[in-house]
Amino acid sequence: MCLLHFLCMKISANRLQFARTYAIIQLQGPQALRLINLSRRSKRMNKKAVPPYIGAAYYPELWPAEEVAADIQKMHDAGVNCVRVGEFAWGRMEPEEGKFDFDWLKEVLDAMEEAGIAVILCTPTATPPKWLTDRYPETLRMYSNGKRAQFGGRCHVCKTSPVMREKNRIISQKLAEALGRHPAVIG
Repeated sequence: MCLLHFLCMKISANRLQFARTYAIIQLQGPQALRLINLSRRSKRMNKKAVPPYIGAAYYPELWPAEEVAADIQKMHDAGVNCVRVGEFAWGRMEPEEGKFDFDWLKEVLDAMEEAGIAVILCTPTATPPKWLTDRYPETLRMYSNGKRAQFGGRCHVCKTSPVMREKNRIISQKLAEALGRHPAVIG
């Protein structure tokens, strides 16, 4: 089954507010499209997420815990049952070299599980923290003119750097050890 999704949203007070949620599901071929109004889905919490998965990327590292809880409730109410998290959170996961903090993310995963929202747990290797690129400038991508990329963008790393590869391995391993078996994680 191929899943396409569309969320109708509006911006209010600089925060995302869900208006109506629809999903377009493609079943066994291009002619079999159907529109599902997810606004009528069950409002019960503590229900395991099952396919079809309807979701989006979510960045809990950017918000205070109380806002994350409200966001999770809004996602649940809107029919979202799967989120992708973690791909840009390396700086929060490892604020200093060798010092890892996954407690905040475990709390998010616990709340997602409680809400019946499955989680795709991403490695944060696309955006290493500033301390890493400051300490190891060879981890920044080099352009054809010989200049290095600057910190602050996505995918600014040098994928052939032995240091970058080792740091990617370490953060991915630590994340997998800490949260890879969490019941909310489906991938």
